[in-house]
Amino acid sequence: TAQERRSQFQFVFELNSNYFAKEEQMYGFVPKGGKTNVTLFRKPGKVTNEKMTIQFAAVDESATDPKASFATGRPYGEFAGETIVNLVPTE
Repeated sequence: TAQERRSQFQFVFELNSNYFAKEEQMYGFVPKGGKTNVTLFRKPGKVTNEKMTIQFAAVDESATDPKASFATGRPYGEFAGETIVNLVPTE
């Protein structure tokens, strides 16, 4: 099942987004049944709501490149998919 597999993730922001994450947090691995923490930042000034996509895919324990499953622009693997997140400014 998905919780029994190590997975990798990728964050995809809209073109010219006012939101971002540090480059080293844009891709990564999540351990079996685990979680990961990522800090999102917003550029200064008034911004509107935006969407961010989190892509994910199962990988073998031996995988070392967190970008590998996303080389085609779409996640692939035993299980793969994406989640859309609404980013809403609070100021």
